[in-house]
Amino acid sequence: MPGFFEGLKRMAQGKPVFDSNDAGAGWNDKNGNAHDVAQPEAGQPAPQQQAGQAPQGRANGVVKGQASTFPVVVVKRTRTQVSGNNQAVYCSVVNHSNGPVEVEEIHLAGSSKRLGGYLRAGEEREWLCFSGPRSQSENNKEASLNYKDETGDYFQSIYDVEYEYGSDKLYSVEELHYRAPIRDIYG
Repeated sequence: MPGFFEGLKRMAQGKPVFDSNDAGAGWNDKNGNAHDVAQPEAGQPAPQQQAGQAPQGRANGVVKGQASTFPVVVVKRTRTQVSGNNQAVYCSVVNHSNGPVEVEEIHLAGSSKRLGGYLRAGEEREWLCFSGPRSQSENNKEASLNYKDETGDYFQSIYDVEYEYGSDKLYSVEELHYRAPIRDIYG
């Protein structure tokens, strides 16, 4: 294995830093014996993952980069109570995953609200998700629900917001329409 300056010299010449003719083509053990890291030693098991095999997931079944393995937590129903120029939006959130989740926060109608509750697998619960003035336009057409699983991994479900236009020319939230897929966030 070349030293630092030999490797630098080879890079400057446009040659590969590591050459198969180098002494000690791999790493040396504590006794100074060379081992090729690309080849398993005799008696050592070969790596388990074969080419084309799916990456190993966590104990909860989540595989990074595969949205079909993410826990699904969605807004099932929306109920809006209008009082003059104000509205209170209640959302029924259901956990379709196989494990418990903590529902963190929802972003709806231009504001964020911390929900901070737990849902067991298959459980449904209603939260007050927005309380405030009705809008004069439909400019906040996207909503999101953030939650995490028991391993602390964060996920997000996205929604298209449908508004109802009132006779007083103000908009109130009518429905949230789930837009797949679930997003893996913060990691």
